Amino acid sequence: MKEYYNIKEVARLLQIPTSTLRYWDDEGVIHAERDGENNYRKFSLSNIIELSMVSFYRNIGIPIRDLKQILKSERELQRNLLDQEEKRIELQIQNMYRQQERIRKQKRLLQEVEKLNQKTIGKGKPAFQKVVAFERENPRHWQYMVEEPERFMLFLDGKCLENVEYAVGMNKEENSENQQVLWTRAEEEPYMESLLIVENQDEKNNNVAQLLEVLQGKGNHQKVAIAQYLSSEWEKKGIDYYKVWFEAKNQ
Repeated sequence: MKEYYNIKEVARLLQIPTSTLRYWDDEGVIHAERDGENNYRKFSLSNIIELSMVSFYRNIGIPIRDLKQILKSERELQRNLLDQEEKRIELQIQNMYRQQERIRKQKRLLQEVEKLNQKTIGKGKPAFQKVVAFERENPRHWQYMVEEPERFMLFLDGKCLENVEYAVGMNKEENSENQQVLWTRAEEEPYMESLLIVENQDEKNNNVAQLLEVLQGKGNHQKVAIAQYLSSEWEKKGIDYYKVWFEAKNQ
């Protein structure tokens, strides 16, 4: 049995880059011995066992700054450090689940564009209970754009197509106090839904006139419309896609 191993041999045995081994040694996490002739690092069996434990703790996420404490401390401190790391990982997992759900939601919104594109207009129910005016100086409204862009809405006056207002979708349980409520969903009202296509640079350039023409052709008249942001195509087409709902009543 060999008494000592050089750094390349240890790197091969433990599948750890030589640069990492040198870094751990320089930081005092491990303690390689030195060859008296060439001053190269050499590792005894006990050094390699120590290395394997360092690698174990790094693989479960223990930072370098805590490794020295873990390797030299009593069991209680080791437990405390491991508890802290476990809590950090649990938080990471929760964040990853939230990211995964956000990805899935965004995929559903993209699918909604394709679905709505297959039909001209049909019955539907608005996604939000109320819509409030978008406040440009309100940080929370901008945060919605970052975290939940599907809350971004357009409020359209069906009688005057030039009137388009930015808005935010709100759920029933959310407090809209001190915010201008533009629209509230009426459960008894019939709604028709379709795909609204809007130019990126000018929301007044859209297909709402064509949709209203189809709606009127079905014998309906409308008061207002709200539209929920779905997705965008910036470079090629320069358009935004919205799911639009019309308050529609038979004439």
